Amino acid sequence: MGILKDLIIKLGLDSSGVDKGVNQAGGSLDKLKGMVGKVGAAMGIAFGVSELINFGKEIVSIASKTEGVKRAFDRLGMPSLMNELKQATRGAVSEFDLMKTAVSANNFKIPLESLGSYLEFATRRAEETGQSVDYLVDSIIMGIGRKSPMILDNLGISILDIRNEMEKTGDMAKAVANIINKEMASAGSAVDTAATKFGQLSASWEDFKAALGAGLSEGSKSPISWLNS
Repeated sequence: MGILKDLIIKLGLDSSGVDKGVNQAGGSLDKLKGMVGKVGAAMGIAFGVSELINFGKEIVSIASKTEGVKRAFDRLGMPSLMNELKQATRGAVSEFDLMKTAVSANNFKIPLESLGSYLEFATRRAEETGQSVDYLVDSIIMGIGRKSPMILDNLGISILDIRNEMEKTGDMAKAVANIINKEMASAGSAVDTAATKFGQLSASWEDFKAALGAGLSEGSKSPISWLNS
C-alpha cells in the first residue's frame, strides 16, 4: 500500500476504512499514489512520517466538517444538483465548497434552479480575469443574497445594469440572471485555461481527502481522539 499502509500504521486505523474512502473517491490505490505524487510535485509536499500523521489528521478533520454540510445539502432534496454545479464550474470547485454554496444560496432564498447559471458565469469571469473561482462564486452568492451591487461588481457586473434590470423585475436574483443570460449569450464557447486545469486538480484532491477522511473515520474506534495528540 505504500503511503496508505504507513498512514494506517501511524494512526492505528482499520484498513477497511481506507478501502471505503478510496472507493467513495472513485479511485484505486494506484490512482491515489499518482495523485499524491502529482500534487506533491506541484505544491512541494514531501510525505515523511510527520507529514503522514498531519495528513491523517487533516483528512479526518475535513470529513468531520463535511458531515454537517452534506446533511444540510441533502435536505435540499435535489439529487441532481451536485452534478449540475460540477458541470457549471467544470470541476474547478470542490464538492464541499459546492455544497456550502448551495446551502448558502438556499438560506438567502436564491432559486436553486438558477444556481448553475450563476456559477457558470462566475467560472467564466474567473478565467477571463485571473481571479479565484472560489472567490467569484462566493461573490455572486453574497452579492445576490445581500442585494449588494458593490459585491457583484467583483464579477464585472455593471451597477447601472443591475439598477436598470431591478426596475423591470423588482427582484435582485432575476435581475442578475437576466444580465448573466445576456453576457453568456455573447461569450462564446468555454475553453479550459491552465488556471482551470489547476483548479480541477485542486478540487479533485480536496474531494479525495474528504472521501478518504470519511472512510478513515469509520475505520477508527475513536477517529477524533488523536487529533489533539
